[in-house]
Amino acid sequence: MRGRASPPPGRREAVPFPCESSRHHDVLFNSSLFLLFALMVFPAVLATRHRVHNLVLLAASYVFYGAWDARFLLLLLGSTVVDYLVAQAMQRTDST
Repeated sequence: MRGRASPPPGRREAVPFPCESSRHHDVLFNSSLFLLFALMVFPAVLATRHRVHNLVLLAASYVFYGAWDARFLLLLLGSTVVDYLVAQAMQRTDST
């Protein structure tokens, strides 16, 4: 590779993250790919009932962030589960 120094002896060259790869398509909020994605998701949300469209938005979020870097999907899923359980616990304490 031109312009980059080779790694010191005994060290391997760093492998780029998937989002740094030249074949990766960035789905940024200001990209045309995101606009296409939003134009597919928005009618699906409008066509569903309140509880179901929350699930559609959740699934769309997983697809969106998974397209950026799938390694973070487990972290996102864990965060979703923790947030849901905490909200349920808060609701129980408010009801009593």
